Amino acid sequence: MNIPNLTKTTVPTIVIVLTILILHVGAIPSLEEYNSIQNLKQTFNRTKQGQKNNSKTYVSDFDKFVNQTNSTIDSNKKKFTELRNYLEAENSTSKSNIEKIVDLENKNTKLKNELDDYVMTGNGNWKLISERFSKDLKKLDVIYYNALKLTADNIK
Repeated sequence: MNIPNLTKTTVPTIVIVLTILILHVGAIPSLEEYNSIQNLKQTFNRTKQGQKNNSKTYVSDFDKFVNQTNSTIDSNKKKFTELRNYLEAENSTSKSNIEKIVDLENKNTKLKNELDDYVMTGNGNWKLISERFSKDLKKLDVIYYNALKLTADNIK
């Protein structure tokens, strides 16, 4: 086996070059950061492809989905908070009713976080995700109006 003859200046030069490369390139991104970057690239490419196919419709539909979902989630947050505050002010209200509203608030917050994550990462088909969000938000509405009806019945 032939081992190249490395001079005294060659080894330090290699070490210096490697050190400079490592410092210049910076830290290696974590797997999560790498996947997030890849997802952003894929989302960008899908959006770009959608723009080529039918630019205004594709982008505006996605924007509508995000805006409408954000608006519904914000509206829910306000409704749930108002109802919880009202129930907490009522002495006759049971703790379980308040807990139901707190659960609604938590589910609503979870949906908001999922939407924000989807917008950032773009994992999956947004039309399928919009259908799931629509169903989940309708479920929250049904539970809210049932709680509201029970509250009104208890007041009478």
